[in-house]
Amino acid sequence: MAHCGACDNECAGACLDGNCDTTVPTDFLVLWLRADAGVVTEGELVIGWQSEVGGGASSGTPSAQPKIGKLMSRPALVFDGVDDYMDLPPFEDCDGMTVFIAFSPEVGAPATLLRFGDGQPPAHVELYHQSGNDLVYEAFLDRAPVFLLGTEFYQPGSHLLTVVNDGAGTVMAMLDGWRTDAVVMTGAPPMVAATFSYNMLGSSAAQAPWFKGAVAEIMVYRAPLESTTAVEDYLRGKYVTF
Repeated sequence: MAHCGACDNECAGACLDGNCDTTVPTDFLVLWLRADAGVVTEGELVIGWQSEVGGGASSGTPSAQPKIGKLMSRPALVFDGVDDYMDLPPFEDCDGMTVFIAFSPEVGAPATLLRFGDGQPPAHVELYHQSGNDLVYEAFLDRAPVFLLGTEFYQPGSHLLTVVNDGAGTVMAMLDGWRTDAVVMTGAPPMVAATFSYNMLGSSAAQAPWFKGAVAEIMVYRAPLESTTAVEDYLRGKYVTF
């Protein structure tokens, strides 16, 4: 599939400035949104975001559309923290999940970064901020107890967040690909053949708390990747400075 539109090649991997990185896996990839390819605008307002795989994202109501802006020097969607959000397409057959998101938050008020929900069986996965620099990964399945993984990963600047849920109870989170600072916790509800049909970026249910900041790229796999290095190298090369 052609990923960036910069050429007519059928890429086997991720495109970075016209060069295809074949080390980036595309198996199990169910959502790939990148602001440097696929954003549909009216003026500076984003009305749609076409995914490289799966369905595209839509901007909800006209009054709640994020604007096109920058993250580092690259295109990004900018959310105002007032009412902007994006509806994300559904996906299914998740035996675990791996999420990568390149973003830059304005740290302050509580905010919901990403939500996948209303699954079959009833399931819910959410990334949100409460106070300080916390970033919470929340998951529950049916009537099982809520699982929370807290981190200090909600920080100013351009960052890459990686979250791997192995589907069997273990969740690992990393900021900017630093494994030495990874947070790992067991006790998450199982995620076997789960379907997520009500998904959202920037809000949990088209209501507060809203995300304020920029999002440039999201990649979601419906399984735990054995290695996240290739994707992290690709995304860090675009959005993270050291």
